[in-house]
Amino acid sequence: MSLQNADALSSSTSTNMNSTDHHIPHSHVIHNGTNPNQSTDEMPIYDPMLMNLVKDFFNAQFELKKAQCPFPSSSPSTSSSSSSSSSNPTATTNNTQSLVNHSQIRMALRALGKSFEEKYARQLYEIIVKLELQPQNACATFHCLSNEMFVQGIQWNHIVTYFVFSVDFAYYASQQHVATVNDVAKWLTRYTAEHLLPWIEKNGGWDDIVKFAQDIIGDVPNNDNALFNMDLKNILCGAAGALGVLSLGLFLSSK
Repeated sequence: MSLQNADALSSSTSTNMNSTDHHIPHSHVIHNGTNPNQSTDEMPIYDPMLMNLVKDFFNAQFELKKAQCPFPSSSPSTSSSSSSSSSNPTATTNNTQSLVNHSQIRMALRALGKSFEEKYARQLYEIIVKLELQPQNACATFHCLSNEMFVQGIQWNHIVTYFVFSVDFAYYASQQHVATVNDVAKWLTRYTAEHLLPWIEKNGGWDDIVKFAQDIIGDVPNNDNALFNMDLKNILCGAAGALGVLSLGLFLSSK
């Protein structure tokens, strides 16, 4: 599907976002020979840090919706290295630094997600409602939209947009009984691991999202209370453009 008009859309986001009033036919959904909606009870085994970030982000976004957190709260475990680190000061220092970095990354994602959600929640909802999700097409539709999100390339603002969109997709899908929150979290984790992690690793790793958040919103809050009271005047840069590209892709596909 061609998106040659995407650049023009990014410069006039508000107009193009309104294109979500157009009906999105089921022909937009991609199917393959397998059953992409088959559910399993457990998350796929991927990088533990990625899995923790996804679960924490889902919980944080659900809290913004005043909904029950879908995953048990967890923090990075150090048990696997506790015996060696107790007798190795270097290992202890590295482990502590790892926990600090993970906490900063987690709070950066939360801060960016909060900014995006409070600015674009309505547009996200309008896009998702028009998908006419069904149990048999939810996964394939999500995968199609995942590809659409990065049609102009991978950038941090696109990744954050994708994470927020995934949570809203999960929230709506679970309410409509077409997919569980855990299902969508698995799809997000799988797509990120297979398609986005190579770019992330080449661009500073997850640590770089802390710098990205600082560039966008200033100092990243270091706790949930500070996050709740965060100044949102510097809203997420590029989020509108990423949503606009998604909206345009859906509109063009219906023609």
